Amino acid sequence: MLSILNSKLINWYFLNFLSESLHFYPDDAKSLPIVSSTFEVQTPFINLVNSIRIILGNNYTNQINPHVPNSHIAQLFEEVIDAMVMELYFKEDFEKAGIAFINYAERDFESIEGKSEPEQIEIIHRAYQKLREKDNEIRNNLKLMDIKLADIVMPIKAAK
Repeated sequence: MLSILNSKLINWYFLNFLSESLHFYPDDAKSLPIVSSTFEVQTPFINLVNSIRIILGNNYTNQINPHVPNSHIAQLFEEVIDAMVMELYFKEDFEKAGIAFINYAERDFESIEGKSEPEQIEIIHRAYQKLREKDNEIRNNLKLMDIKLADIVMPIKAAK
């Protein structure tokens, strides 16, 4: 739920359909179109959100990758979340285009819950390295999504 509420899609929806004064009121939340999902679908969202919280945590000073700022890794993980949210909301369009994220994210983003800090860092680093691989489905689908689903994706990504 947290990942959906913080997604670019909900931001776009808010800016285009709810906000006249750029203020968010509790009643506004009632009209947000939240898609319900099974726990299996929620798992990759939870894993990514938990990883981002560790990457950007206030007390966290260690680099996940010594050559890449943590903020860059977090931004990349947020892009994956945004793509997964769009897949939830535009399921048929994504299926027609042959683009998927949630199943691959479930495979590539392991849970860090209950792990020690060094284990968490290693798990997050492995996920980042996997995402950087040339033949990674998530990486390639992020690019394809912008091309094949531009009419859906670009207005959402452009919302400020």
